Parts: sequence; C-alpha cells; structure tokens
Amino acid sequence: MAVRNWQSSGGTSTGNWTDAGRWSGAAVPGNKDAVSISSNLNGPYVVTYNTSSTLASLAVGNADATLLWDTAAARSLAVVGATTLTAGIIDLTTTQKSGSSITAGSLVVTGGAFLSDQRVSVTGAASFTGGTNTISGGTFGAGTLTIGGTNTALTQSGGTLTTGAGGVSVAATNKVALSGTAVLDAIGRHLR
Repeated sequence: MAVRNWQSSGGTSTGNWTDAGRWSGAAVPGNKDAVSISSNLNGPYVVTYNTSSTLASLAVGNADATLLWDTAAARSLAVVGATTLTAGIIDLTTTQKSGSSITAGSLVVTGGAFLSDQRVSVTGAASFTGGTNTISGGTFGAGTLTIGGTNTALTQSGGTLTTGAGGVSVAATNKVALSGTAVLDAIGRHLR
C-alpha cells in the first residue's frame, strides 16, 4: 500500500484526480492506496474527482481543500476502509453528475463540510462530530449514524437517509433537520 498525497504542480494546486503529476510518487491512486488531500498549498484548491476507482482509505484534512465530483459523467469511489474529513469539503452535489456515488467502510467527519445529493453508502459507522453537513437528495445509508460533538449540524433536505440495526445517536447540543425520508433502524421505523 502506498500513501498518495495531493501536491502542487507547476505552481498550481487545483487539478484533476487523474493527473499523476499532482500525486506524491507521480502516480494516480490505485486500489491499495491510502489517499490524503490535506496539504497546505498556500490557498484554496480543488481536486476534481474525474474517474471511478477503489482506495484503501481517504482523508481530506485542510481547510483550503475541496474534493469535488466531476460534472461530466457519473463517477463512483469505493473506499475499503475509512473516509475521514477533518477540514475542507467533500462535495457530491452537482446535479449534472446524477448517478455518482461514494461507498466507504466508515465515514468520520470531525470538521469541514460533507455535501451530497448523490448515493452515499457506509457499510459500518458514519460519525458526524463536527462541521456543517448536508444531504440534499439522493440516498445516504449507514450501519449506524452518530451525530456528536458540540454544535454539529446534519441537514437532510431531500432524498433518503437510512441506518441499519445500530440506529441513530444524537448528542443534545446538535442540530438535525430532516425533510426527506428517514428510516432510522433495521425495523423500518420512520422519523419525519
């Protein structure tokens, strides 16, 4: 397994995921790679996800970083292990790419913004303990869903939110706004 870090190339920090020159080791991340988009590159930058692939893990962790799904076609990303967001943005919200998706073993959001109107599938636990997070359509499914920390927001303004037998845990200091369909346990009880 190699660790692939996003980096500046030719004085520019923004670019396409498939540009090998943007990644440490000069190689586009592959099936067994751990990916980090966490570098301080002296200002805002956007990594446009313009392929479909499988990774070992994904981390976005710089306030200036945005991982943005390509608008030209539907794209899928499978992350076998953890997807973590500590700062910056993971954005799957452009409606032109209907059918795009991210599948993850777990999702941990402690800061930044997680935005989706596409399909998000988390086989294990999804945990939002920081940041401002919006599900504005599509589907979001997780084995368990935890909304913790202090003043963490999760807004569902459309689509379907589903959890497995683990259900949902929400700390008292957090805001959850649901306006789509929410099925919050394996029994199929709805909360609206």
